[in-house]
Formats: sequence, structure tokens, C-alpha cells
Amino acid sequence: MKNNIEINYKKKKNIFEKKYVITWHCGVIGLPLKNINKISIGICEYSDGVAFIATFDPNKNTFDQDILKVMCIHDIYVTKNSCEEGKYCINLSCPLNKADPLNFKEYGEISKEEFLEIHNTLEKIKDEYNLSIEKIHYVVNYDKPIVMFRKNKKREIKKKL
Repeated sequence: MKNNIEINYKKKKNIFEKKYVITWHCGVIGLPLKNINKISIGICEYSDGVAFIATFDPNKNTFDQDILKVMCIHDIYVTKNSCEEGKYCINLSCPLNKADPLNFKEYGEISKEEFLEIHNTLEKIKDEYNLSIEKIHYVVNYDKPIVMFRKNKKREIKKKL
């Protein structure tokens, strides 16, 4: 039995070509909601794009929240045509993305177009504020959000300039 485990491990090890870092910018975006008041974004070294989001609810226990994503997803393995986290990545423009926006219902009922619009907004924030990949520190904490969203009359979230 031990030999089978070693062989499977070696086969899996040979499949993986490269490990890429995910840098989390925790609490970078503020929201005016009672149940979610901060968003963290995970930037992927492979695509140099926003690949993951995590929300913070001040009314929940720390370990009942998306903060576990930040603790668990700190790198990804990529082969020529797949990514181990491709099903969960929000970067729909990445060639290795295999996610379906319907899988993200926890963030509300949104269409693929709305999902792309949200991702594009996060990409603009990443670029405007030079949020980058950090090779040494996988988590960058913000005491206060550097961007605040506000609600408009249509109940959409808009960036406050």
C-alpha cells in the first residue's frame, strides 16, 4: 500500500509545473452594510488579476467567515492548461478559469454581466491603488479601507471618489 501512495504522489508531483503566489489585501475595501463591512481581495501571481474575494461580517465569529479563505489560499499550482483553484476564481478573463458565476450565490443573485462588472471594478481598484503581488508577505492588512463603496438609490454599490 505504501508504494501505491508514493507512486500516486510522484505522478501528481510531475503534473504540476509551477506554484504561484496569492497575495491577500485584507480589509482594503469598505462597505456600508450591516452584515458585511469589509472586502479583502486575493491577487493571483499567474494572471496578475483579482482572483478571490473574502468578506468580513462584524456580527459573526471570526472562524465562520471568509477569513478562512485568506488563511487557506496562499498559493496555487498551475499546469499548461489548468489551475487547481480555477473553479473558485473570480477572474473570468483568466484562460485557466473554470468558474461559473452561479457558484457565487453567497454574494447574491447576479448575472454573468454583473459579475464581470464587479470584477472589472475590483481590477480598477487594484490598478489605481497599486495593489500588487508580494513575494514575501502573502497578506497585506489595512487598518482602514482605502476605498469605500456607497449605496446609490438603486441599491447598487458604487465607488466613492
